[in-house]
Amino acid sequence: MYDKDYAYAGTRLNGTYVTLENGTPIYINEVTGKGTVDYLNLLTNAHDVCHLDLVNCKPVRLGYVNTPEGAVYVSRIPSRRYRQGLTLQSVNCRILGEPALRNNINNANLASCIKGNYLSIKEIGTRFERAVKKINPFDQGRIREIPSFAWSRRWALQRNGKVEYRGKVVGDFVNGKVQLLPKFKYLKEELEESL
Repeated sequence: MYDKDYAYAGTRLNGTYVTLENGTPIYINEVTGKGTVDYLNLLTNAHDVCHLDLVNCKPVRLGYVNTPEGAVYVSRIPSRRYRQGLTLQSVNCRILGEPALRNNINNANLASCIKGNYLSIKEIGTRFERAVKKINPFDQGRIREIPSFAWSRRWALQRNGKVEYRGKVVGDFVNGKVQLLPKFKYLKEELEESL
C-alpha cells in the first residue's frame, strides 16, 4: 500500500491499532525508515517486529467491548485525523446510552472485540441472574455490582436488564431470554443469528 515510502507509512500508522495479515490485533509503536514495524501484540502483550508488508491496513472491526465498567459500544467518529489505523481519539464510546471514558478500554478488551471473542448469551445470562439474586432491589447504589456483557459486536445485556443493539435499547432480558420491544421486532432474525 505504501510501496517504499516508509516515512509516510509512519505518519499514517504510528500509534494506531491495526491487524497483521493473519488477523492478530496489534498496536503500532513505530514504522522505521527501513519498513520495520515495532508493535505490541494485543493478545500476548509482547513487543515484536515485522515488515510493513505483513500489516493489514484495513479498518479493524468494532462494536461492543467488554470492560470492567461494563459493555461499551465503540464506533468510529468521522474524523480520522490523517491516520490509517484506529486511535482511541477517533472512536465514540457509549455505555447505557451515555458517553463512556475511553481510558476504560484496555488492550486485551479491545483485542477480544477485534477478534470477535465473546461469552455466549447463556453464560452471560447465568452470571447476570446470579448477580441480581445477590442485590437488594431497593439498594440502587449496588446495581453497579451487576455485570453487563456483550455477546457479540452488536448485542449486549446491560446491568439494568436492558438489551442493547449497537448502543440502543431494543429489549429486555426476562427469565433468561431476550425479548425485543414491539417496535424492534425487525431485529429478530439478526438476534437469532447472534445467539
